[in-house]
Amino acid sequence: MKIYWPESQGRMCSYVGYNHAVGLLAKALSSCITSNPDEADFRIYYNIPWHHNPEELNVPGKPLIVCTMFECTKIPSTWVNFLNKHADAILVPSQFNLDIFKMSGVKKPIKVVSLCVDQEEFSYLPIKEHEGFNFLWQGHNYDPNGRKGAALVEKAFRELREEGVFGEDVNLYLKYRPYEDFKVEIDRLEAEPGIIHISSTLPEDEMKELYSTTDCCINTSRGEGFGFIPLEQMAMGRPVIITDWSYPYLDLPGCFRVKYELKKSPVIWLYKHMAFTKQHIEWNLGKGLKEIRLPKYIRRLSNGDLEFGVSGWSRSKKSVWKSIRNLLADLHEKSGLYWKPGKHKRFTLMLEKRGYDAEVNIDDLKNYMVFMYRDKEALSKKSKEISDAAISKWGIHKMKIEFLLAIEELKRINIIRGDCDVRI
Repeated sequence: MKIYWPESQGRMCSYVGYNHAVGLLAKALSSCITSNPDEADFRIYYNIPWHHNPEELNVPGKPLIVCTMFECTKIPSTWVNFLNKHADAILVPSQFNLDIFKMSGVKKPIKVVSLCVDQEEFSYLPIKEHEGFNFLWQGHNYDPNGRKGAALVEKAFRELREEGVFGEDVNLYLKYRPYEDFKVEIDRLEAEPGIIHISSTLPEDEMKELYSTTDCCINTSRGEGFGFIPLEQMAMGRPVIITDWSYPYLDLPGCFRVKYELKKSPVIWLYKHMAFTKQHIEWNLGKGLKEIRLPKYIRRLSNGDLEFGVSGWSRSKKSVWKSIRNLLADLHEKSGLYWKPGKHKRFTLMLEKRGYDAEVNIDDLKNYMVFMYRDKEALSKKSKEISDAAISKWGIHKMKIEFLLAIEELKRINIIRGDCDVRI
């Protein structure tokens, strides 16, 4: 079996989770990846289902298999259109993803190939003896009101301190990457007793030191396409307080599952690059934002899009951008959307309502935090058991087996030619 997958050789996605997924699958399939498209049995594209020039993904006579994922009950309509038009088959990392892709309207064959934990990088790490109790929330960025749920965790911790349940010996560490987009938000943070922010990129030895004094991890995300961080934390032996939704490994003994309620997701924004002309820039606002007042030179089309008329561009570019900024400010006020216009020469900004995702029950979260704190000694004894279960059930071997089964099934339904030798 030969796979043409140029992105696996350094040309990766800008999204942290996708990069991690690409690296893991490329490692599992390293012996099968070829740089020669002519000898390949099929072509893989692992990214969000969008490309500024989709024709570049096509290799004549070779099926295109798109690997991707999403984190709520509805995928963007642009993804559905892309997959139905360009993909021959789709691989997703969980049954949750398979269901939401089908419900969103994807018609092409979809197969589940799980992601995994790399046991060469994440293995059992004994907990060092230390005073008190340390919680760790970890995310790729600090967006207090965003999907990763940092604000809710801080609120629960703060209330438990105010109620006198947690004393000065209990700490909450929040570890995230130093993204410029959230610098203003981070700079405004005031020091709070017991809450420690780590916004720098730590070298491997310092990260291990942080984990070695962590008693319990918290990952109460509103939704995950897969969720690498909790699985890797369990591989190191840490119990994880986790949202009881969307994660595919919730049956592991290290998961302490918090109740939730499905709620309508906030508005999201999606970029779709195309010609930036004087004729129009389309904005698909979706339902619920019709009350926004529009500049005179913008008209609303029957399908809900906004069109910037030619007359608008007779004004100075500076004046046009000022009007766009005012419109975005109005959007932010009414929908919670935040977007900072850049100096793009080619872009379309498309906004649409998402489906539902999970909002954690804060009382249940607090109960689990108290349980962990009071049962520290018993939990530390289960640390090795938690690690062994995560690695044995979700190691790279699982990904390899499921990938082979998926390719065999695609052969059976004639997506991949029958003489493909399905071996790694």
